[in-house]
Amino acid sequence: MAVVTRADYFCGIWKTQLAEFLLWKVDYGVEFPVKLPLWAPQPFRINPLSPTAASVPIRPRRHESYHAPSWSWASVIGPVTFLRGRLDTSNKDQISHIRKDGALERVAKERISLLGVVEIECATDPLDPFGPPHHAYMIVNGQTVPVTWAHKEKSRMSKYTRSKNGGTLVYQPTFTTGSSASSAITLTAEFEPDLADEDLDVSIGDSLLLLYVIMEDATLVKVEDRFLSRREGTRLEGLVLVPDLTAGGKHDHTVRQTVYRRVGVFEATGHGWQEVATASTVVIV
Repeated sequence: MAVVTRADYFCGIWKTQLAEFLLWKVDYGVEFPVKLPLWAPQPFRINPLSPTAASVPIRPRRHESYHAPSWSWASVIGPVTFLRGRLDTSNKDQISHIRKDGALERVAKERISLLGVVEIECATDPLDPFGPPHHAYMIVNGQTVPVTWAHKEKSRMSKYTRSKNGGTLVYQPTFTTGSSASSAITLTAEFEPDLADEDLDVSIGDSLLLLYVIMEDATLVKVEDRFLSRREGTRLEGLVLVPDLTAGGKHDHTVRQTVYRRVGVFEATGHGWQEVATASTVVIV
């Protein structure tokens, strides 16, 4: 695929339309055994007559040792799907299917990436450039907002409601002199984690960081370093991050910057999120 598309490849992610490919998510709806033909490779192939062939939900997990950066789908063992992202150059191409049925998904014209790539490092074996890296990181310019994981309930309108994991993230504006709790607007976002709740190292009540990746709106206006919209239907999608306390000192760029890792994705609607965002340079490992 790299030869055909002439696209740069970083730890399982294509740099072409990077923002869209970063929005992969774990597919908690897949059950095991997956219905694949007998010639499919292990561990996906299973004898249907086996006592262990009963259908049970697949529980995603992390690798026991370092295998890929958190922003890559390869960091998770389990089924994943892409909300966005493909390498097709025309409606006739079928180079990179993102839907399980192979159907072509058209890209909405009003979708815009909010990420500016500063640097991507994926140090692999020269003899295996598409294999697991020794280390990797990504530095991007984007918009961030601190939030709190408030509770488990999700909106019925969310694409993530089919999963029982995650819940609602809340941003509460900082009060200033003369302001009151009644005048402050609380913003909420839907959180879909990369692991089941019981396997996460974050929990309800913890502070997280949202990194905006894609905005969808037909009436975007750029003000200074941000894209703003007054439409209530504006939708934001992006990554949910937490500080990575084990990454300090591994690379020169970590000396003066907080390093983060991905723990999931989020979706939010409403124009209020753009007003509270802060322009940031984020390092993700």
